[in-house]
Amino acid sequence: MDKSNEARKHLLAFLQKVLDGSYTQNESENFSFLSYQNDELEQVREAVSKMIKHIPSTGHWRKKPLSQDDRASIESVMGEIKQQIKF
Repeated sequence: MDKSNEARKHLLAFLQKVLDGSYTQNESENFSFLSYQNDELEQVREAVSKMIKHIPSTGHWRKKPLSQDDRASIESVMGEIKQQIKF
């Protein structure tokens, strides 16, 4: 098994959830604590973690809305990752 390829697939799947807003609080927290063993993927993880950091609220977890720039950045990264994945 190609671990780098599997890591890219995992990251790509989560990025898609970020774009469509379907990620859960648990997924967001796990993603924030995750550590890829690849510097390039780790940089993406750190940047996206900052983009989706939850909004403090009165005891309820709320997703942070993505700005148009954040959305464009994620879409761009997803395109690059798709080109590197071996299906």
